[in-house]
Amino acid sequence: LGEDFLDVARFPSAKLQARIDSGAGELDGVLELHGIRKRIGVPMTVTEQGPSRVRGRAEFLLPRHEFGVRYDGAADDLIRPEVLLRIELAFQAA
Repeated sequence: LGEDFLDVARFPSAKLQARIDSGAGELDGVLELHGIRKRIGVPMTVTEQGPSRVRGRAEFLLPRHEFGVRYDGAADDLIRPEVLLRIELAFQAA
């Protein structure tokens, strides 16, 4: 997408460094998006799928302005101030 939204030429990737507390059902970490790093903590559903496999799912609204994504659009645009993020993780013990 262009400079007026995510500016992927300058910021080609996002990065999430996180830990999952399965007992509390929370993902806690640092999200780097659009050159800005912020700590996030979101509820996560964690399920075991056997003795060595675990899956985690989280869904939350991310306020894009907090990460410098400031495209305002037109009055009748469908651009919202929050972006819905869905994270699905799968882990298998080595």
